[in-house]
Amino acid sequence: MKSIAGIYESRQKGGRRWVFIVAAIACMMLGSLYQYSWALFVLPINEEFRWGFPAIQLTFTIYTWVATWVQPLAGLVADRYGPRRLNMIAGVVAGIGWIASAFADSPLMLYFSYGLGSLGVGVFYATSVNTAIKWFPDRRGLATGLVTFGFGSGAAVFNLVISNLIQTSGYRTAFLNMGIVMVIVLSAGALILNYPHADWKPTNWAVPKLSNTKFKETRHQFSTVEMVKTWQWWVLYVSFVFVSSLGLMISAQMTTMGRALNIPVGLITLALVTFPLANGSGRIIGGAVSDKIGRESTMTIYFVAFGTLSFFMVVFAGNPILFVVLVTLIGLMWGPIFTFYPAVIGDYYGRKNSTTNYGLTYTAKAWGGLLAGYVASLLVLVFGGYSMPIVVSGVISLVSAALIFPRFMKAPKNRI
Repeated sequence: MKSIAGIYESRQKGGRRWVFIVAAIACMMLGSLYQYSWALFVLPINEEFRWGFPAIQLTFTIYTWVATWVQPLAGLVADRYGPRRLNMIAGVVAGIGWIASAFADSPLMLYFSYGLGSLGVGVFYATSVNTAIKWFPDRRGLATGLVTFGFGSGAAVFNLVISNLIQTSGYRTAFLNMGIVMVIVLSAGALILNYPHADWKPTNWAVPKLSNTKFKETRHQFSTVEMVKTWQWWVLYVSFVFVSSLGLMISAQMTTMGRALNIPVGLITLALVTFPLANGSGRIIGGAVSDKIGRESTMTIYFVAFGTLSFFMVVFAGNPILFVVLVTLIGLMWGPIFTFYPAVIGDYYGRKNSTTNYGLTYTAKAWGGLLAGYVASLLVLVFGGYSMPIVVSGVISLVSAALIFPRFMKAPKNRI
């Protein structure tokens, strides 16, 4: 008997591959709660235990490190053996992480439970993004944007529910109930997600010719070792570290940032919805634009935009309405980085090892998370506010724009 995913195998035509994209989006929406709903738990945890914000925000840093560094290994397994069994384990682990966090009564217990669940989130992120890369070589930017939209916008759907649970029943109930939902949804998604055969390609599609300067795909399928020997990958990696920090800081510390600026609670809650919604929708828009005008040009434009917005944040965020507007705009311009990087890795280095190759590239987010979580909290204590960490993030975003500028950034050799 065929499996659920077997109905939609890679020899089928056209629209069937969209089933995998829909499943990937659903899985990403639940996995995103680890990142984009974390800010809702910081104050309730501190009010109960008084551990201090740096100690609590270390949990977020642990999440970013675990969820990113597991991806190269997960990618190696998924590229070689397929993603389904790996995803089944990951779905259970991700749900158990939040369930166990409901019972944590010390920082170490919270670090362990949240870190454990982060393993599952990292696996699902790697396999879901690469579902788009492998099934959509013809519309890689758009497909990757749709999948990462799920991760960027999932909290917009669930944060109101989680916030209500926290207010009515406590943060432990929110962890417990949503952890159970994660187990159910992610396990179902694991039954559906699958990769195409290595020689699969869309009907009537061929690798674009050299004359198409806006979009090309390498004919040579780079191994991970070959990839890291190219200078382009190191430029991409460093720029990824830089540009990830600002949005991660806002998503991790939005509640405490808003309180420090005396923003009304209702507007902070609104921002907790508009930020991930803009973050997610921006990924689709950015991916589609990059398919049209080229990855490097699009990345340069976006990096300049949200770097500039960070300076506006320092000057104008004390106004409650402008706080919500600027946070939302930063989400819109920052979210697409998680579309750009997997797409450009697929363009430059091929589809065959894309899960492993992007998994290694994605570890840049761990360093960005270190800046955004623990380091940013320490800077707030030292400088008495968020201005310094936001300014630093803005400056390095502009540096990233210079690094990725099309006249400097050229694809590696063996590209047709």
